[in-house]
Amino acid sequence: MVFSVNLGIGGPAGWNLLQRTEAKSKQVLARDPVVKREIDYYRDRIQHVETADDLVGDYRLLSVALKAHGLETEINYRGLIKKVLESDLNDPRSLANRLADKRYLRLAESFDFNRKASGGIDASVPIEERIGLRGYSREVSGFATRRKDEIVKLAESTTNDHAFWTKARKSPSLRKMMTVALNLPDGFGKSTSYTDSSGEQKLLITTESRPAVEKAKILKALEEVVGVKSFKELADPSTAEKLIRAYVFNDRDFIIQQKIEADTEAQTWRNLPKSDQTEIFLRNIGLTGFDKDTISATQKAHDTMKKVFEIKDRDATITFALLRNDNLQDVLTSAFDLGEDFSKLSFLKKEEIFTEKAKSIFDVESLTEFADPAKLEQVFRRHVFRLRTREKIDDSSQMTDSAEKVATAYVDREFESRIGQSDESLRLALNARREIARIAEAGRSDRANWFELLSNPPLRQVFQGAFGFGPYMASLDVDRQADEFSKAARRVLGTDSFKDIAGEETTERLLRTYLARSQTSDSFAVNRYSAALTLLANPGPFF
Repeated sequence: MVFSVNLGIGGPAGWNLLQRTEAKSKQVLARDPVVKREIDYYRDRIQHVETADDLVGDYRLLSVALKAHGLETEINYRGLIKKVLESDLNDPRSLANRLADKRYLRLAESFDFNRKASGGIDASVPIEERIGLRGYSREVSGFATRRKDEIVKLAESTTNDHAFWTKARKSPSLRKMMTVALNLPDGFGKSTSYTDSSGEQKLLITTESRPAVEKAKILKALEEVVGVKSFKELADPSTAEKLIRAYVFNDRDFIIQQKIEADTEAQTWRNLPKSDQTEIFLRNIGLTGFDKDTISATQKAHDTMKKVFEIKDRDATITFALLRNDNLQDVLTSAFDLGEDFSKLSFLKKEEIFTEKAKSIFDVESLTEFADPAKLEQVFRRHVFRLRTREKIDDSSQMTDSAEKVATAYVDREFESRIGQSDESLRLALNARREIARIAEAGRSDRANWFELLSNPPLRQVFQGAFGFGPYMASLDVDRQADEFSKAARRVLGTDSFKDIAGEETTERLLRTYLARSQTSDSFAVNRYSAALTLLANPGPFF
């Protein structure tokens, strides 16, 4: 039996009843045969979708995706949807970014087919920044990028791991890059030769240097550093870049030392404004592309550690200050390889292990050497590298999370749709409650928020109804419309800030005002024409 939602009452009274029964009703709706069948179909098929064509070509799959984003009425415009899904989200001129209705942009963001097509790489960020070589010579960055292309091509052309390593070990540059990236001994994979009694050069193959033995060792190292179990997975450009970043990290101390000696700007570091120092620091440790919270936390940790090394002058006091600061634990754990059980140890044991790790990993005689900005940067480059290698999330897990979000959004939209079958105003109110919160969380300016509201027809209808605006408003210039909506918000709600409007009390006042006005308007329409309709339906004698 199909579950229907009919409250039997509208306006503010219907809104009160709806809020009391909403959670329970959604649980029942999720078990509705029609809804459950569509969600199960989506969960089963979406894991096989790799391109926009795959999604657009499956009507049922696309229907669920569009409804979850409030675009179910656009199902027949699949050409437009395909172009939106394939848009480059980093290009402000792309279709998804240019469309005024931001529901299309959120649809494109949910699937991000453009980035998947490029192997998960953010093409807006130059490769030298992605691998941590921004600002370095063309020769250095060129070597790394050429090796990346070579690795991808080799992984695509070889049929198995043995064939890949057999070819890779014959290329001195490729062999060097891989062995450095994976922390393998010097000369690993390098064939040796000897001269026999006749003077002929012959290849010396020992048990330790056989390609099959080497392959097993390097595959184990590959899994530990990059997180993949086969060379074939290096055909994915984003995975190949992780290997390149590992190479850059392991070989970078030498690279950076060369740059510091040749770069006169490094000598004027302390004379630079603090903002410039911060920018250079973030660039040097390879933090490009991380979210604001991670960048902020890393910068804060760096400032804290810098102060510790400037003030403390003995290893014991430095260790105590670092290990007692909770805000530094993530950096210390990753940069100094402290391990998951480190927190369970006694403080004296922690102090001993930390000091040993610091000296062995960073080749220092004393912790006071980290007072050197270049030495401290090595700590944070190692931390950032560890962050990047932890970025790899199981694709199936990631896809499952995404599918569940769509499933939840689909149930929400379906609930609103079924409410709308009996009362359209309540449907619009439910939609507005969600959209107001989303817009406020985006963190844009209020002016930008008002423009987004104007481009969102269902949300605009609620505000327009609450403010008492007629259909004439849409004929005004868009800037004038934004001004009028902003003024009306101050008049009706006491504020034109979306942060304030998104507050529970203000949102509730807006929706109740809209529902009350909507109900009054409907009643007026009935009263105004009811007499005429009665006369027309029951004509009697005129005299």
